[in-house]
Amino acid sequence: MISLEEIEQIKKHLGVKSLSFFFNDLPKSYPSMPMSSLSHTKDFKALATSSERVGFDMEDLSRVSPSIESRISQKEDGVYPLGFLWSAKEAAFKSTYGKNQVSSFNQIIIKNWTPKTESIWLFSFEHENKTQKGVVLQKENMIFAFCSCF
Repeated sequence: MISLEEIEQIKKHLGVKSLSFFFNDLPKSYPSMPMSSLSHTKDFKALATSSERVGFDMEDLSRVSPSIESRISQKEDGVYPLGFLWSAKEAAFKSTYGKNQVSSFNQIIIKNWTPKTESIWLFSFEHENKTQKGVVLQKENMIFAFCSCF
């Protein structure tokens, strides 16, 4: 569902050297990379792996409503398409695993939303006084978010 060209663009923006993405056909054993981030919906499952610290989330857009996003949004989160905030915060949360992980989505402020195309948006978030990077990609009714945390 995500092309190799899109994975290359995501890697470049995140600043990671390696990123593997598996959609529905997950490997029986994870590749020998220290970071893996798993996500699923009712119909799909996906895995992102990297040699660097990454977080990944995917959501079915039909399940995301303004009332759901309002529970985790703050005015500092800026302006973004529906569904992007939830996935961005989930991926950011996962990317902080094992590195003074935040305890709630409200501790993650997503900023600097920048549309690269109609379906690809870049963003950043702060963790341990460093700016971290993220990408949200919409493919049909699915939203995919990737974050790096160095």
